[in-house]
Amino acid sequence: MENKEPQYKDLQFKSKEDFESWLREKATLKIVFEDDGQDFLEWSLDENGEVLHSDLQARIWNGCMVNLKKIKVGKKLKMQNGDEMIHKVKELVILK
Repeated sequence: MENKEPQYKDLQFKSKEDFESWLREKATLKIVFEDDGQDFLEWSLDENGEVLHSDLQARIWNGCMVNLKKIKVGKKLKMQNGDEMIHKVKELVILK
């Protein structure tokens, strides 16, 4: 898999409405994680695997790249750089 660079990590928006509109346009997949007591439970990704939004800790996770070909419900999420999350994927929601 070709490693892709994040495109949207440093974007800033004028309002919450602008951000939400942009996210609806760009997000193609939502990952819901099993709740292990971590701060975040959902990530929205684009078609290249870039994390566009994390429901919490967005400054940490936005811009991270996920290996889309290796996502499996019930398994730990693999990042593009080869790292593996400690939290398992509970659900995948196709947005587009």
